Amino acid sequence: METAELIEPGFTVADANRPDLTTTEGNLRIHFTQWNDEPTQVLFVDAIAHRWGEINWDGELEGEHFDGTHIIHQSKWMQSLFDCRECAPEAGYKHYRLNFNAAGSLEVIAREVTVEIGGDGTTEYSPG
Repeated sequence: METAELIEPGFTVADANRPDLTTTEGNLRIHFTQWNDEPTQVLFVDAIAHRWGEINWDGELEGEHFDGTHIIHQSKWMQSLFDCRECAPEAGYKHYRLNFNAAGSLEVIAREVTVEIGGDGTTEYSPG
């Protein structure tokens, strides 16, 4: 059964604006402004898949918040990538879901996340 683990990656998507997405060399970079007007960049390293949805969020997973960043455990989407051999379970990928309140939800399967807030420097977020 899929579950959502709320994480604290060093930024918040609660009340943030809708992100701009760009892809380069297998990475996904998102740019958005947090609720406190801080410009934020998040780089998903080796992002093999991503999707954006503008849907009415209803908290479909245990532990999921409509305004938070999560790691999805036992991900059906990631399992489908394993099944078609797009990636292997031992490769270290994680399924991230960022719920931007009413703006929508971004899901990314990537190996690593790097965060830059306000142009003051870069920090790497490494979950568990």
